[in-house]
Amino acid sequence: MADTKIEINCTTGEKTIVNKSSDEVTAKQSRLAAQLADNVREKRNALLAETDYLALADLTMSSQMTAYRQQLREVPQQSEFPATISWPTKP
Repeated sequence: MADTKIEINCTTGEKTIVNKSSDEVTAKQSRLAAQLADNVREKRNALLAETDYLALADLTMSSQMTAYRQQLREVPQQSEFPATISWPTKP
């Protein structure tokens, strides 16, 4: 039923079940993938924000934290993004 839609005649109230076109299905999949990507980026941004204070000029960031933050920035470049994410471990 996910690839069908119901059309309702406003005059008669008659309901008709119609198969969605492949363009409609593709458009919906694209919207869902974009929404998922946005959600993943929001999580990534929140994780980066948790460590922003370490990037201040008066602090020295460890190489492990620098690597962690770089891995977070590279999340959107992962091959399975946004469906499968390999989140780095915070040091």
